[in-house]
Amino acid sequence: MQFIINNPYRILGLTANASSREVAKRVADLETFAEFGKSKKYSLDLTEIAPLTRTVDAIQQAAKDIENDTDKLVYAFFWFAKVDSVDELAIECIENNQVQKAFEIWDQQINKNGNDAKFSWRLNRAVISLFRCQISNFSTENFESALEDLGYLTDDHFQDVQRFVFGENNLKIDREQVNKKISDEIISFVGILEEQPYGEYCIGLLNEFWAFSSSTKDYVETKLFAPCINQIETAIQKSQQLRNDENSSSINQYNGLKEVEDLIYEIDEFSENYKIQNIINEYANEVRRCSLYAYNQIDNRDLAYELIIWAEELPSYGQVAQDIEKNKEELVDLIESDKFEEIYATITEYIKRDLHSIDDARKVLNVFKIELAKVDVHNEMYYTVSSYCVTKILNFLIDEFNEASDRLERDKNLESFYRVAVSVRDVMAQLRNFEKNSEVKERLENNYQSISSQADEANRFLESINRNVSSSHSNDNSTYPSTYREPGFYKSDKDIVFSGALGGLAELWGWNAGFLRILFVVVSLFMSIWPGVIAYIVLNMIMPKRN
Repeated sequence: MQFIINNPYRILGLTANASSREVAKRVADLETFAEFGKSKKYSLDLTEIAPLTRTVDAIQQAAKDIENDTDKLVYAFFWFAKVDSVDELAIECIENNQVQKAFEIWDQQINKNGNDAKFSWRLNRAVISLFRCQISNFSTENFESALEDLGYLTDDHFQDVQRFVFGENNLKIDREQVNKKISDEIISFVGILEEQPYGEYCIGLLNEFWAFSSSTKDYVETKLFAPCINQIETAIQKSQQLRNDENSSSINQYNGLKEVEDLIYEIDEFSENYKIQNIINEYANEVRRCSLYAYNQIDNRDLAYELIIWAEELPSYGQVAQDIEKNKEELVDLIESDKFEEIYATITEYIKRDLHSIDDARKVLNVFKIELAKVDVHNEMYYTVSSYCVTKILNFLIDEFNEASDRLERDKNLESFYRVAVSVRDVMAQLRNFEKNSEVKERLENNYQSISSQADEANRFLESINRNVSSSHSNDNSTYPSTYREPGFYKSDKDIVFSGALGGLAELWGWNAGFLRILFVVVSLFMSIWPGVIAYIVLNMIMPKRN
């Protein structure tokens, strides 16, 4: 850290409360020694920790660095101060090359007194800690201890340090400017460390500024976040430009957005900062838009799915997070629909068709069976589609059976009902061989058992009727003519002379037709012919023919 190694007070061998006259005299003395090729040594050089060269140029630059009151105060926060007997004892240890012992003296006093610890103890402990944090031997423990002390010094003890440097002079020094310069030096030092202990962009360093004032922490946040935000914004703008130009050359590489993904996760720790949350949301939202572009513009559903899943995994907040989740659900539905149409195109076509007969249902069933055989049974949609197929035909068969039941009630045609029931049952039996979900399976089985039962019952009833009819015919053949006619008030269709009216009466009464005719003629002649003729005409008009 240059503010320690090349601290003007170290080069000049002075403490920060040296007067301007003391500084001028020391510069003159050192220049004289340097011109004669000699090197002057002082008690706080600490050359065993870090080398020190006092050339004329270095001496003159040191004097120049503390000409300004602000700079003089800034460098004072990085150099020793002797205020009380504790400081004198510890600095004496440093003069005797007992740096660790000096550190322990100040450390013990700070731990013992807590918030009442004097500013010089913290200042001196911080200087030793920073001396031990050189690039070649960086220690996060020492560095973070120094930052804690500097935080207290710049916040709670700023006026104490200022009085130590300038006495009671009422100088108007910009406190915020001093704190910014101190922060800049810390950030600059961490930024050149090869091991990157606080991340590539030093974002982790923010956590170590907890002891500093709120304004200083805000400044450090802005300082560290700015390059991160700029880099992310550049990546987003590049991706947006590619989409706007409908340039798909880089979409398979996510339009370069992956290059700053690690940075997104690094700054997400500070998402309570509205600027950080905003840039994180913009980044995730751009990934979401790339997903939509991949699906809508280049019809690459696999890439679209990869991008929306990535967007979901990225940190996002509020409405953006909701939009990503919504788009993911919509995209999954679209992709599943596309896959369904691709794999089950023929089945989809037949599912949309209307069925017109049981034979038609049987043909469609065979189509379903053939098409499903082409698909792996482990396909995620197989059971769903197979269940659709079963449901399609089952619904039609149930409707056909219900219509047959209605016709049976109207027409009493049991044979027609039985034929439909058997056909429906046979097709349902084939449906039982299809794969289906539990709900469809249960519905199919219930209907199959019910229809089978009704078909069997109809069959038994028909067989009973046939047996009774056969028995009746057998008995009739032994007593009556082979052609049986139900008796009634009908014209005869067998024993006909004129119209069959008298023959029909003879059948109804069980008389001989010839005898009835002779009797009718005799009576008519006895009463005169016309009443008999009129009676016969009336009888002929009112007596119907046998149906």
